Amino acid sequence: MSNKILSVLLAVTLIISLGSLWGVTLLNRSTLLIPEQIIEIRKDVANIKGGLPPFWGGWPAQGWMVKVEDGPTVYFAGDTDLMINWEAIRDFYAPDIVVATHSKIYQMGVEEWVYAINIIQPSYVLASHHNSFPFYPKDDSDFVIAMNERTPATGVTLPAPGEQFEIMGLEFTWLGHSGFVMETPNGSRIVLDPEWKAVNAANYPPQYKTAEGLAADLILITHGHFDHFNPEVLRILLQPRGDRISYLAQLFEFSAFTQKLIPEAAARGQLLPINLGVWITAEDMRNAYGVSGSYPDDVQIAGIFATHSSGVLSTIR
Repeated sequence: MSNKILSVLLAVTLIISLGSLWGVTLLNRSTLLIPEQIIEIRKDVANIKGGLPPFWGGWPAQGWMVKVEDGPTVYFAGDTDLMINWEAIRDFYAPDIVVATHSKIYQMGVEEWVYAINIIQPSYVLASHHNSFPFYPKDDSDFVIAMNERTPATGVTLPAPGEQFEIMGLEFTWLGHSGFVMETPNGSRIVLDPEWKAVNAANYPPQYKTAEGLAADLILITHGHFDHFNPEVLRILLQPRGDRISYLAQLFEFSAFTQKLIPEAAARGQLLPINLGVWITAEDMRNAYGVSGSYPDDVQIAGIFATHSSGVLSTIR
């Protein structure tokens, strides 16, 4: 084979490879697909799977760091696997409380969390995700035993659905699955992943199924899988409460998509796109989005990278 022919074949192969890579990138990033296309994909998947709720993903999974003024810092890890940046999380964000979602099926299990907690070195660990999917742990006893025996400097709390408890001056209520209400000493209410229409119906406390009952100042969503993000639930919880409203923080990658799903909340200025990694204050939110006095003044938030599949490809494969 001549050198000229070989060069042509190599060039064609390179073009095909680059085209395939670009196609995968285009499919897997919501920023390169218009929201209507993603919504239609989700509807098709729901039909193919016999009516299962669609995975409303399409943007990167994340955790949340919440720093309370004159109080502790809480790391809501979200659905994640082992990462290489636990040391940076420990050194830069220095969380006092870690909320650990685990199952070993779709996110970290006991062994992985023992490893991570021994690096992060928080004062407390809260377990979540137990007793939701049928194949998830029912009581998390293995998790509690491992934390007590192998991370002796860290306390561990295993909440029951609807249970209210205090840690380091913060009031927590577990909403089942990945959902939490966290109330600061100043009365600010931060809510993580509220959802009761998929796998969490039996565990979600009924008194928190209205905007008035939940009374959230700020709602944080970790990712777009149906057991964490439900547009119908958020449409209810984002209803105005007199002169007060709740805000929903999200990654930039998902902002256009959420605006299509919950347009009334977008019109009221309740959707707050953010980037990962930086501490964001109430003053930052006022300068960027003109948030009202309903936004909590006594917390800073930061989106934290997580390793978890929540894009279009993870839905249709």
